[in-house]
Amino acid sequence: MSTAHDDADKGLARLEAALVDAFDPVIYGLPWYGSIEDRVRAVRSNQAIGLVDAAVSHLGAVAESARQVRDLVGPNGRTMPLPDEVEARAELERIHVEITDALRAAGSLLDVLGGLTVLFLGLPVSPAFADSRHLLSCRPEPEGPSDEQRLAVALFREAVDTAVRVGPTGWVAWTLESRNAMVHRGRAIAIWLPVPTRAERRPIFVVTDMDQARLLRQFPYLRRQPDLSDADSALSGRKLDDTLLNEPAQDTLDGLRDHISTLTGTVVAALLELISGLGRFVWPSERWAIADRSSRALLADEFSGFSDDPVPVSLDWIVLNPREAKRLRVMEQLRREQAAAPNDD
Repeated sequence: MSTAHDDADKGLARLEAALVDAFDPVIYGLPWYGSIEDRVRAVRSNQAIGLVDAAVSHLGAVAESARQVRDLVGPNGRTMPLPDEVEARAELERIHVEITDALRAAGSLLDVLGGLTVLFLGLPVSPAFADSRHLLSCRPEPEGPSDEQRLAVALFREAVDTAVRVGPTGWVAWTLESRNAMVHRGRAIAIWLPVPTRAERRPIFVVTDMDQARLLRQFPYLRRQPDLSDADSALSGRKLDDTLLNEPAQDTLDGLRDHISTLTGTVVAALLELISGLGRFVWPSERWAIADRSSRALLADEFSGFSDDPVPVSLDWIVLNPREAKRLRVMEQLRREQAAAPNDD
């Protein structure tokens, strides 16, 4: 595992511990949200901790998928299997799945960091709709911010910009476009090219009746313009080498792991620096209010599973991690207070 990944993972663990320690059940959440209404404070405080947990999962998924792709491709590439070579064809499909998962996780990680940006800087955006744009721009600016908050936004934006510029130009935009293409659009034709070599090598002569293509070892390559479909690429008239990245997919994913880990580590370090001064920030109470559920979410309430005869589960008691129990007790207390309050309608 890369040093950048390890550093980011340790940073996330420190941030998680800091948030859990600061979470106070008596005041229904994190103390710096003291100006926010109790229910909103409780929900957004829980959300901050949950986003850190999600970042840990996505960061780990990027690294694991990159490792899987490199292992499956192998140091010398692969030959293309025949239709009846079931296991080899399944491994080729696994490579596609792992590439997709790496890009999915990377895009999700950027979105999660965007949510943390909103919750730590007080951006006037519903945290439920935060994404990578808020991480990369730190906008919209807080409304009526304190001097400390205004400075914090400027420093945070500079730190993120610097971390992004460490990588090659356009790498974050490429990551997001690739995530969207592989997760939300039609599957593109897989491109495998002969294993490249930097030095002239003496040819190896093989006497065989096998088709020459069966001996050719190849690496997978990813697209340079992931927003274009196969048909769009063909219509554009671009040469094949202009439509592909100039390195094999396993190298691209290793680089993505390292650079997104560096960016994550930078963001986490900046968030940890903010904690001591968050009590002097101005928070957008109205913009962070709990929104009504959508019609689709309400319709989803009617679904209870696919089984016609499920085995009943005893819910008389459940075992929770103390960390989660502390957070959920707050929500139960608020629920009971709301239920006991007189109805003004």
